[in-house]
Amino acid sequence: MVASVQAQEPGALAYLCHRSLDDPSQILFVEVYADDAALRAHGQTPHMGEFRAGFAQLFDVSQVKIERLERVAGFARPGAG
Repeated sequence: MVASVQAQEPGALAYLCHRSLDDPSQILFVEVYADDAALRAHGQTPHMGEFRAGFAQLFDVSQVKIERLERVAGFARPGAG
């Protein structure tokens, strides 16, 4: 999934997947898009469709939380992602 987003979605500025060191069953995706159109385009890609199709087999859907955030401060150095 990550490789497809990187190769095919220029509007995806960051697409990071992290696993909790305390609980390896917890996964966190941090996604940054150039604009709302890039986010909408991401949702329409074939690779996202394939991901959604197998989602329930990969994750406990009762524990999934999707939240949109507004960046208020911070930075990322080149090579951070």
